[in-house]
Amino acid sequence: MKAVTKKTTCIIAIILAFCLLVAGLYLLVWPNGSIFGKNNNNNNGDDGIIKPSNIDLKEYSIEMGKAWKGDHFEYSYTGKKLPIIGNTDFKLVGVAWNNVWVYYKQKGADDSTYTTEAPTNVGEYIVKVFVQKTSDYQEFNKTYDYVITKQSIPAAVLNRDVYYDDGDGLCFHKTYTGKRLAITKDDIKVGSDEITKTMKISYRKATATNGDYTTTAPKAVGVYEVKVVVPETETRNGFTATYIYKIVE
Repeated sequence: MKAVTKKTTCIIAIILAFCLLVAGLYLLVWPNGSIFGKNNNNNNGDDGIIKPSNIDLKEYSIEMGKAWKGDHFEYSYTGKKLPIIGNTDFKLVGVAWNNVWVYYKQKGADDSTYTTEAPTNVGEYIVKVFVQKTSDYQEFNKTYDYVITKQSIPAAVLNRDVYYDDGDGLCFHKTYTGKRLAITKDDIKVGSDEITKTMKISYRKATATNGDYTTTAPKAVGVYEVKVVVPETETRNGFTATYIYKIVE
């Protein structure tokens, strides 16, 4: 029994001696070690981790595209969603667009309302462009004004069979018939057929000095002024124009 106890004690002593030897070697090597020690050149202490502060982070080169108006992005209403188009309206040089996040909110709204869903309606918005900081790039996080404007109506299309220069200038012409002679939607078209349907046409004598117009078309030979109005809507600008109109014999 004593022999076993003596043997066990000897084994324990050998194990303890070995542990002390390993610990001594570790303490001897550690101050100048190349793996854990000060020679790792990480300049961030002795944790052995190379941190981003050691990396020469690149700055972004920004290019603005067709929707940029000098101090804001701008598109006209189409009835569809109008996103800021990557690499067309806004480009971070050297960064793949799929690494760029774009968020939108109504101007003046709380930041919690930012969404990746592009706006549709006429109004003022804020667009935020974000790129997360990486081992190569600084974080990019900037906001820009974004305006969706009302549609503009293109120039009116006039029927040249009745609108031409007779030597006194361009004007509408119709020949006296004894009946009222209206300027019709076949004589003038403003934008699409749908917009033209909303057009209001009124008349007055060209010599009139007041602002009174009437929707009743004239029939007597003479010179008139015709006024064309397309009303403004929530999504479209209005249109107003006046033309000289002659009923001739």
